[in-house]
Amino acid sequence: MELNGMKQSEILSAFIKLAESVKKEYESALDFVNEKDKELQDITHTAELNALTQNEKAKLMTELQKNRRDRRYWKNRVDEYQPFYTFQTESKEFKALLEQLKQILGKVRKAESYLENRAYKPKAKKNQQQ
Repeated sequence: MELNGMKQSEILSAFIKLAESVKKEYESALDFVNEKDKELQDITHTAELNALTQNEKAKLMTELQKNRRDRRYWKNRVDEYQPFYTFQTESKEFKALLEQLKQILGKVRKAESYLENRAYKPKAKKNQQQ
């Protein structure tokens, strides 16, 4: 069976890769959000505590705009990964399930390989001579 032109093994493999990477991706995105929050503090303190020229204020506002856009991007990634991350970290059975999926993937690949390379071998001999 194929789904959107992908074999079962490809779909299962992609899911396993996602499952294995989601914790790292979530934590990495969260680190970026925290870093952008620190940068925001630097920007606001610079505006608050320094006498800035009009040109410096404009540059600071451009920096602020970039900071907020970058933070939004990473915050969206956090929101995207959150449900799977929560399931993964709170589920007692997740690791066992992932191992079972890896075993199933091996069996599916073996079956796909067999079916791709299968050829019919005649059972009766042709042109039998008596």
